[in-house]
Amino acid sequence: LFNSLLLNKVESKEVTVNFDYESLNEVFNYLTANAINLRNYSFSVSYVDNVLNLNFTYEDKGGKVSNNTIYEQLPSYNISNIEKTRPDDYNDFYIENVDKVYKVVDSESLYYALEHGYKPVIDSNNEKLNELYNKMKNVLKDIINDSMTDFEKIKAIYEWLIMNVTYDKEVLDISMSNPTSVNSYNAFLLEGVFNDHKAVCDGISKAMSCLANIEGIKCVRVTGSSVSSSINHAWNKVLIDGEWYIIDATSGGVIDGNNKEILTYEFFLISTNTYSKYYLDDNELYSFIETNYDYNSYSKIDVKVDGNNYKISFNNEADLVKVLTSFFKNELCKTFTFEMSYYKGSDIGSELGKVVFETNMNVEFTYLNSDNIITIILK
Repeated sequence: LFNSLLLNKVESKEVTVNFDYESLNEVFNYLTANAINLRNYSFSVSYVDNVLNLNFTYEDKGGKVSNNTIYEQLPSYNISNIEKTRPDDYNDFYIENVDKVYKVVDSESLYYALEHGYKPVIDSNNEKLNELYNKMKNVLKDIINDSMTDFEKIKAIYEWLIMNVTYDKEVLDISMSNPTSVNSYNAFLLEGVFNDHKAVCDGISKAMSCLANIEGIKCVRVTGSSVSSSINHAWNKVLIDGEWYIIDATSGGVIDGNNKEILTYEFFLISTNTYSKYYLDDNELYSFIETNYDYNSYSKIDVKVDGNNYKISFNNEADLVKVLTSFFKNELCKTFTFEMSYYKGSDIGSELGKVVFETNMNVEFTYLNSDNIITIILK
């Protein structure tokens, strides 16, 4: 009930209760500690004859946009390209066909409703919120069609977030120096993603959850902190093919030394064990969801062909080996060309030799490396 009052910005409420309280402070502290963290609010509580009197005041979040410098986002060779089959007036999304409905009043309650599987109901007079929700649907019309698998859909959403949203480092820096001031920025909200295309992990993870759940893919937002520092972080857990995986679209866009971003799959459908090298969750609401497996994403990633060469963007040696193992096994082509936008490895040849030996594949290859280009010729 308390969460519902917060979500709908109710200012006062009388609640009849059938229990005796030990202390009014205990009630106050319990409600505060267990409430959803989607509002800047303060409240007072009094108790007379089994009636709780709750009074709220709210401070709106968001509205500010930073002056964050936009880094260059490098075109990715392996980004999804689909045949657009959904017409402009398409609205047959999974979420629009569920029975459960919830009235939402702003982007935070919209996110909450979608993550919990409710069809959001928005007042027709709330033009900004209706516009925001339509922007989310328009993204899905552009990047997804109804013939795609859940894997293909979540991959397209992951790619869109990385290549269309700039990580707002300015707001991150502000949050480190003055944590109480950052709530006024859109970067923590859906508005940062879909209106400004600038956000931090909070906004990006909320957007991932919303887009996936609109399509009927169960996805939740998780919070925690970095293993190497005290910096807080937010990411997602998503249910694909009957298993839960971690997905982190904030970390999936890697910035190189030249302030250029490259799309990678290092944080796409991975296990807790793999992710624990970077972040740990804070034992909150969705900690019980186990993510035990790494999805073999590379075996399903389509890449663009340039003449007789396949081109793939990648981040590190492990990524490269996974990609090439898939290529070797499937004999997709005889020549691979890789543009090394970020990778700084030095001994890829020996790693590929191990792959050939360990998988007992009947291939020979010539390995050339010059000017950030790797060429591998199969025999």
